[in-house]
Amino acid sequence: KVKVALRLLNRLGPPVNRAKMPGQAKIAQKEAYHAKLVDLLERHDKAFIVHADNVGSMQFQNIRKGLRPNSTILMGKNTMMKRSIRLYCETTGNDKWAILLDELVGNVGIVFTTSDLNDVKA
Repeated sequence: KVKVALRLLNRLGPPVNRAKMPGQAKIAQKEAYHAKLVDLLERHDKAFIVHADNVGSMQFQNIRKGLRPNSTILMGKNTMMKRSIRLYCETTGNDKWAILLDELVGNVGIVFTTSDLNDVKA
């Protein structure tokens, strides 16, 4: 009976929901995102979390333009941001950014800045 069941399973082929390894293009995108986040962590000394619920693309574009001279907004998948920050803290021994890990929940982004936080928030 077991051999018959195995033959039937082999005829059906692989399961439809089987998880696949990401392709080379996806891996390259993730590595580029990690490199960008590490660069921002090294260049900036201050950051704060912003919630982006109910923010339109035009409004977000205007916000980015207004912040451009000395600040950068980074949006992305929370798990990728957490992974990159965790790896950065482990490799450099700099744990000052680890406080962000628990705050990355929901539709959020990180604003990195070199200027005063009160000036950026306004």
